[in-house]
Amino acid sequence: MYQRTLKKTLTFNGVGVHSGKPCQVALKPAPQNTGITFQIQSAPAFQNEIIAHYRSVSSTDFCTTLSNRFGTTVSTIEHLMASLYALSINNAVVCLSENEMPIIDGSADIFARALRTAGTTPQTDLQPAIKITTPFEIKGSHGQFIRFSPPKSSGLSFDVTLDFDKREGKKNEQLSLQINRKSFLEEIAPARTFGFHSDAEKLWEMGRAKGASLENTLVFKEGAYMNPEGPRFENECARHKCLDMLGDFALAQYPLQAHVTALNPGHGLNVAAIKKLFEEKGSWAFV
Repeated sequence: MYQRTLKKTLTFNGVGVHSGKPCQVALKPAPQNTGITFQIQSAPAFQNEIIAHYRSVSSTDFCTTLSNRFGTTVSTIEHLMASLYALSINNAVVCLSENEMPIIDGSADIFARALRTAGTTPQTDLQPAIKITTPFEIKGSHGQFIRFSPPKSSGLSFDVTLDFDKREGKKNEQLSLQINRKSFLEEIAPARTFGFHSDAEKLWEMGRAKGASLENTLVFKEGAYMNPEGPRFENECARHKCLDMLGDFALAQYPLQAHVTALNPGHGLNVAAIKKLFEEKGSWAFV
Protein backbone atom coordinates (compact mmCIF):
# COMPACT_ATOMS: atom_id res chain seq x y z
CA MET A 1 0.00 0.00 0.00
CA TYR A 2 1.27 3.45 -0.90
CA GLN A 3 0.97 6.52 1.32
CA ARG A 4 -1.90 8.87 0.59
CA THR A 5 -2.84 12.48 1.25
CA LEU A 6 -5.89 14.66 0.61
CA LYS A 7 -6.79 15.76 -2.89
CA LYS A 8 -7.87 19.18 -1.67
CA THR A 9 -8.31 21.31 1.44
CA LEU A 10 -11.41 20.73 3.57
CA THR A 11 -12.89 23.08 6.17
CA PHE A 12 -15.07 22.47 9.24
CA ASN A 13 -16.65 24.70 11.89
CA GLY A 14 -18.04 23.92 15.31
CA VAL A 15 -17.49 24.23 19.05
CA GLY A 16 -15.23 22.29 21.40
CA VAL A 17 -17.21 19.91 23.59
CA HIS A 18 -15.09 20.77 26.63
CA SER A 19 -13.99 24.37 26.00
CA GLY A 20 -17.26 25.50 24.44
CA LYS A 21 -15.21 27.75 22.11
CA PRO A 22 -15.96 28.08 18.39
CA CYS A 23 -13.24 26.58 16.22
CA GLN A 24 -12.49 26.66 12.51
CA VAL A 25 -10.53 23.76 11.04
CA ALA A 26 -8.77 23.39 7.69
CA LEU A 27 -7.45 19.98 6.60
CA LYS A 28 -4.71 20.33 4.00
CA PRO A 29 -2.65 17.95 1.85
CA ALA A 30 0.87 17.22 3.10
CA PRO A 31 4.07 15.70 1.66
CA GLN A 32 4.74 11.99 2.12
CA ASN A 33 6.47 10.78 5.28
CA THR A 34 5.27 13.79 7.28
CA GLY A 35 2.32 12.07 8.99
CA ILE A 36 -0.52 14.03 10.58
CA THR A 37 0.46 17.41 12.01
CA PHE A 38 -1.75 19.82 13.95
CA GLN A 39 -1.11 23.57 13.68
CA ILE A 40 -2.70 25.85 16.29
CA GLN A 41 -3.12 29.27 14.70
CA SER A 42 -3.50 31.10 18.04
CA ALA A 43 0.00 30.00 19.12
CA PRO A 44 3.25 31.67 17.98
CA ALA A 45 4.38 30.41 14.58
CA PHE A 46 7.46 28.62 15.88
CA GLN A 47 5.51 26.94 18.70
CA ASN A 48 2.29 25.93 16.97
CA GLU A 49 3.04 22.49 15.46
CA ILE A 50 2.11 19.24 17.23
CA ILE A 51 2.85 15.83 15.74
CA ALA A 52 0.06 13.24 15.99
CA HIS A 53 2.08 10.56 17.79
CA TYR A 54 1.54 8.59 20.99
CA ARG A 55 4.63 10.22 22.48
CA SER A 56 2.86 13.60 22.11
CA VAL A 57 -0.04 12.56 24.39
CA SER A 58 -0.11 14.77 27.50
CA SER A 59 -3.57 13.90 28.87
CA THR A 60 -6.29 11.29 28.43
CA ASP A 61 -8.86 12.83 30.78
CA PHE A 62 -12.24 12.66 28.97
CA CYS A 63 -10.50 13.01 25.58
CA THR A 64 -7.05 12.64 24.03
CA THR A 65 -4.83 15.71 24.28
CA LEU A 66 -1.51 16.19 22.47
CA SER A 67 1.15 18.76 23.29
CA ASN A 68 4.57 19.87 22.08
CA ARG A 69 7.66 20.93 24.04
CA PHE A 70 6.44 24.54 24.14
CA GLY A 71 3.25 23.58 25.98
CA THR A 72 0.94 24.14 22.99
CA THR A 73 -1.94 21.65 23.14
CA VAL A 74 -4.68 20.24 20.96
CA SER A 75 -7.48 18.09 22.36
CA THR A 76 -10.40 15.88 21.30
CA ILE A 77 -8.46 14.73 18.24
CA GLU A 78 -9.65 11.11 18.33
CA HIS A 79 -12.68 11.34 16.00
CA LEU A 80 -10.72 13.02 13.22
CA MET A 81 -7.74 10.67 13.70
CA ALA A 82 -10.05 7.65 13.40
CA SER A 83 -11.47 9.03 10.15
CA LEU A 84 -8.02 9.63 8.68
CA TYR A 85 -6.96 6.11 9.69
CA ALA A 86 -10.03 4.39 8.27
CA LEU A 87 -9.77 6.27 4.96
CA SER A 88 -6.02 5.52 4.67
CA ILE A 89 -4.88 9.14 4.79
CA ASN A 90 -1.32 9.04 6.08
CA ASN A 91 -0.20 12.63 5.58
CA ALA A 92 -2.16 15.81 6.32
CA VAL A 93 -1.91 19.18 8.07
CA VAL A 94 -4.77 20.09 10.43
CA CYS A 95 -4.97 23.88 11.02
CA LEU A 96 -7.13 24.98 13.98
CA SER A 97 -8.13 28.46 15.17
CA GLU A 98 -8.38 27.10 18.76
CA ASN A 99 -6.76 24.20 20.58
CA GLU A 100 -9.74 21.82 20.64
CA MET A 101 -11.25 20.03 17.65
CA PRO A 102 -14.96 20.84 17.19
CA ILE A 103 -17.26 18.09 18.40
CA ILE A 104 -19.79 18.64 15.53
CA ASP A 105 -22.57 16.10 16.30
CA GLY A 106 -20.48 14.00 18.70
CA SER A 107 -19.52 11.45 16.06
CA ALA A 108 -17.00 11.20 13.21
CA ASP A 109 -19.69 11.06 10.53
CA ILE A 110 -19.20 14.54 9.04
CA PHE A 111 -15.40 14.24 9.05
CA ALA A 112 -15.46 10.79 7.43
CA ARG A 113 -17.99 11.60 4.73
CA ALA A 114 -16.27 14.86 3.80
CA LEU A 115 -12.95 13.05 3.51
CA ARG A 116 -14.51 10.33 1.37
CA THR A 117 -16.13 12.88 -0.93
CA ALA A 118 -12.93 14.93 -1.29
CA GLY A 119 -10.87 11.89 -2.24
CA THR A 120 -7.20 11.13 -1.78
CA THR A 121 -4.01 11.27 -3.83
CA PRO A 122 -1.51 8.38 -3.83
CA GLN A 123 2.10 9.20 -3.06
CA THR A 124 5.24 7.40 -4.16
CA ASP A 125 6.49 5.87 -0.90
CA LEU A 126 5.08 2.68 0.60
CA GLN A 127 3.20 2.67 3.90
CA PRO A 128 4.35 -0.17 6.20
CA ALA A 129 1.88 -1.80 8.59
CA ILE A 130 2.39 -3.47 11.97
CA LYS A 131 1.24 -7.11 12.11
CA ILE A 132 0.76 -8.74 15.50
CA THR A 133 2.44 -12.15 15.63
CA THR A 134 2.20 -13.03 19.36
CA PRO A 135 -0.68 -12.12 21.71
CA PHE A 136 -0.16 -9.66 24.57
CA GLU A 137 -2.44 -7.50 26.70
CA ILE A 138 -2.55 -4.55 29.05
CA LYS A 139 -4.84 -4.31 32.07
CA GLY A 140 -6.29 -1.35 33.95
CA SER A 141 -6.83 -0.95 37.66
CA HIS A 142 -10.56 -1.73 37.53
CA GLY A 143 -10.54 -4.94 35.49
CA GLN A 144 -10.55 -3.30 32.07
CA PHE A 145 -8.15 -4.65 29.47
CA ILE A 146 -7.04 -4.48 25.84
CA ARG A 147 -5.61 -7.62 24.22
CA PHE A 148 -3.77 -7.69 20.88
CA SER A 149 -3.80 -10.99 18.95
CA PRO A 150 -2.71 -11.98 15.44
CA PRO A 151 -5.29 -10.84 12.85
CA LYS A 152 -8.17 -13.14 11.99
CA SER A 153 -7.85 -11.88 8.42
CA SER A 154 -5.94 -9.02 6.87
CA GLY A 155 -6.39 -5.69 8.62
CA LEU A 156 -7.85 -4.79 11.99
CA SER A 157 -10.83 -6.22 13.85
CA PHE A 158 -12.40 -5.35 17.21
CA ASP A 159 -14.31 -7.34 19.81
CA VAL A 160 -15.41 -4.77 22.41
CA THR A 161 -17.55 -5.17 25.52
CA LEU A 162 -18.86 -2.39 27.77
CA ASP A 163 -19.85 -3.49 31.26
CA PHE A 164 -21.85 -0.66 32.84
CA ASP A 165 -22.29 -2.69 36.04
CA LYS A 166 -26.04 -1.98 35.87
CA ARG A 167 -25.39 1.72 36.46
CA GLU A 168 -28.72 3.58 36.37
CA GLY A 169 -30.21 0.55 34.64
CA LYS A 170 -27.86 0.78 31.64
CA LYS A 171 -27.50 -2.55 29.85
CA ASN A 172 -24.10 -3.86 28.81
CA GLU A 173 -23.14 -3.51 25.15
CA GLN A 174 -20.93 -5.48 22.75
CA LEU A 175 -19.62 -5.14 19.21
CA SER A 176 -17.54 -7.40 16.99
CA LEU A 177 -16.46 -5.86 13.70
CA GLN A 178 -13.82 -6.04 10.99
CA ILE A 179 -12.59 -2.48 10.44
CA ASN A 180 -12.45 -1.29 6.84
CA ARG A 181 -13.54 1.76 4.91
CA LYS A 182 -17.12 0.57 4.43
CA SER A 183 -17.69 -0.71 7.97
CA PHE A 184 -16.22 2.47 9.45
CA LEU A 185 -18.44 4.76 7.40
CA GLU A 186 -21.61 2.75 8.08
CA GLU A 187 -21.08 1.15 11.49
CA ILE A 188 -18.60 3.28 13.49
CA ALA A 189 -18.39 6.88 12.25
CA PRO A 190 -22.06 7.78 13.07
CA ALA A 191 -21.78 6.63 16.72
CA ARG A 192 -21.90 9.60 19.11
CA THR A 193 -20.06 10.31 22.33
CA PHE A 194 -22.12 9.44 25.40
CA GLY A 195 -22.41 10.05 29.09
CA PHE A 196 -24.63 9.91 32.18
CA HIS A 197 -26.66 12.94 33.19
CA SER A 198 -25.60 12.43 36.81
CA ASP A 199 -21.98 13.16 35.79
CA ALA A 200 -22.75 16.47 34.06
CA GLU A 201 -22.52 18.76 37.11
CA LYS A 202 -19.21 17.17 38.15
CA LEU A 203 -17.79 17.84 34.69
CA TRP A 204 -18.99 21.46 34.70
CA GLU A 205 -17.36 22.00 38.10
CA MET A 206 -14.11 20.70 36.56
CA GLY A 207 -14.42 23.18 33.68
CA ARG A 208 -15.32 20.39 31.25
CA ALA A 209 -18.23 19.73 28.90
CA LYS A 210 -18.97 23.45 28.38
CA GLY A 211 -19.98 22.73 24.79
CA ALA A 212 -21.88 19.50 25.46
CA SER A 213 -25.58 19.28 24.58
CA LEU A 214 -28.17 16.76 23.46
CA GLU A 215 -27.21 17.75 19.91
CA ASN A 216 -23.72 16.30 20.27
CA THR A 217 -23.86 13.86 23.21
CA LEU A 218 -25.95 10.76 23.85
CA VAL A 219 -27.10 11.21 27.47
CA PHE A 220 -28.48 8.45 29.71
CA LYS A 221 -30.72 9.24 32.70
CA GLU A 222 -32.83 7.02 34.94
CA GLY A 223 -32.94 4.08 32.55
CA ALA A 224 -33.52 5.97 29.30
CA TYR A 225 -31.82 8.26 26.79
CA MET A 226 -32.68 11.95 27.13
CA ASN A 227 -32.15 12.59 23.40
CA PRO A 228 -35.58 12.85 21.74
CA GLU A 229 -34.44 10.81 18.73
CA GLY A 230 -32.91 8.07 20.88
CA PRO A 231 -29.75 6.14 19.95
CA ARG A 232 -28.66 5.67 16.33
CA PHE A 233 -27.75 2.04 17.09
CA GLU A 234 -28.85 -0.34 19.83
CA ASN A 235 -25.19 -0.58 20.89
CA GLU A 236 -24.14 2.97 20.00
CA CYS A 237 -21.93 3.31 23.09
CA ALA A 238 -19.86 0.23 22.18
CA ARG A 239 -19.53 1.54 18.64
CA HIS A 240 -18.31 4.89 19.91
CA LYS A 241 -15.71 3.16 22.08
CA CYS A 242 -14.47 1.48 18.89
CA LEU A 243 -14.30 4.91 17.26
CA ASP A 244 -12.23 6.29 20.13
CA MET A 245 -9.94 3.25 20.14
CA LEU A 246 -9.30 3.57 16.43
CA GLY A 247 -8.50 7.27 16.80
CA ASP A 248 -6.08 6.62 19.65
CA PHE A 249 -4.50 3.65 17.86
CA ALA A 250 -3.87 5.94 14.87
CA LEU A 251 -1.23 7.65 17.04
CA ALA A 252 0.98 4.61 16.38
CA GLN A 253 1.47 6.20 12.91
CA TYR A 254 1.21 2.78 11.25
CA PRO A 255 -1.84 0.77 10.19
CA LEU A 256 -2.41 -2.26 12.42
CA GLN A 257 -3.02 -5.85 11.39
CA ALA A 258 -4.46 -7.32 14.57
CA HIS A 259 -7.50 -8.66 16.35
CA VAL A 260 -8.21 -6.49 19.39
CA THR A 261 -10.33 -7.72 22.30
CA ALA A 262 -11.27 -5.05 24.84
CA LEU A 263 -13.32 -4.70 28.01
CA ASN A 264 -14.28 -1.15 29.02
CA PRO A 265 -11.56 0.61 27.03
CA GLY A 266 -10.90 4.32 27.49
CA HIS A 267 -8.43 6.89 26.21
CA GLY A 268 -5.87 6.21 28.94
CA LEU A 269 -5.87 2.45 28.34
CA ASN A 270 -5.90 2.93 24.55
CA VAL A 271 -2.75 5.05 24.60
CA ALA A 272 -1.09 2.76 27.16
CA ALA A 273 -1.81 -0.17 24.81
CA ILE A 274 -0.01 1.55 21.94
CA LYS A 275 2.96 2.35 24.19
CA LYS A 276 3.09 -1.30 25.26
CA LEU A 277 2.87 -2.35 21.61
CA PHE A 278 6.17 -0.65 20.89
CA GLU A 279 7.71 -2.17 24.03
CA GLU A 280 6.64 -5.67 22.94
CA LYS A 281 9.01 -5.72 19.98
CA GLY A 282 9.00 -9.50 19.75
CA SER A 283 5.21 -9.59 19.36
CA TRP A 284 4.90 -7.88 15.98
CA ALA A 285 6.62 -7.27 12.67
CA PHE A 286 6.54 -4.63 9.97
CA VAL A 287 4.87 -5.83 6.77
